[in-house]
Amino acid sequence: MLSSGTSRNLPTTLVHSFCCNQGALRTVRFNNDGNYCLTGGVDKTVALWNPFKATLLHSYTGCGGEIRAVSSSGDNSMIISGGTDKIATIFDVESGKLLKRFRGHGSWINSVAFDDESSLAFSAGQEGIVYIWDLRDRKEIAQILDEANDAVLCIDINGSQIATGSADHRMRLYDIRQGKLSIVDAGESVTDVHITDDNECILMASMKQSIKVIDKSNGQILADYKGHSNEEFQIECGILPSKDEVVSGSEDGFVYIYDFVAMNIIAKLDHSPAKFIHSITIHPKKAALITSARDRVFVWTSDDNN
Repeated sequence: MLSSGTSRNLPTTLVHSFCCNQGALRTVRFNNDGNYCLTGGVDKTVALWNPFKATLLHSYTGCGGEIRAVSSSGDNSMIISGGTDKIATIFDVESGKLLKRFRGHGSWINSVAFDDESSLAFSAGQEGIVYIWDLRDRKEIAQILDEANDAVLCIDINGSQIATGSADHRMRLYDIRQGKLSIVDAGESVTDVHITDDNECILMASMKQSIKVIDKSNGQILADYKGHSNEEFQIECGILPSKDEVVSGSEDGFVYIYDFVAMNIIAKLDHSPAKFIHSITIHPKKAALITSARDRVFVWTSDDNN
């Protein structure tokens, strides 16, 4: 489905798909350098994979509920996970040792992240609170963000700025250094947010809505992308390393790739017979992505990467 006469380096080639044996998968994430990926499932485990070889490298246990969110630290030495046990758990990647268990949430955790220096960890909860945990301080809680009126579904970090999306229909952008908060009303639950690498815009997905690019400075909508289906579940999105394409999960059996500027659909990745492709993760440097549906992950690359 590429435009006529246009040559693009897109991750439209399915290398393989494989079952992770974790029950239904809730999340998949590349680590910081893109060499490995993490999966979280209903069986209460986090798994570390070489996705390109479909090789399981380590399974991390000790969580008390299904894993709904995982993330790798900037130096790839730690993993944070969160889920239905309401606890943000930190693992050492190499040894598999459980390093810390942060308690405070009153309900399950929907999203987790590290800051750029891997000194702070973030967890966003169904009760509407974001906890910022200090990994170097015994006091543990560095800050609490409690402005949301409903579940916080997603979080993204860029320097001192924190973007969150909530079921109260708001995207919130915090500037911790300047003590500022700006809010965009999306009209529906905000399911995914990404601060762009140039720190100028936010990519925002919301239920029953198009994906939008929001100008950080004034909240203006700069672009929107329509075609995917998102009526029931939390669907994720992202921007390819080229900065020229937007990718979105969907509830119709496809992953959609849009042209960033023209906003048209340029490719659709077929996941049949799976219908709901809710979690996606994009390689930080290459034209590659991993998608998840049911109990499987799907590894996609471009012909140039094969």
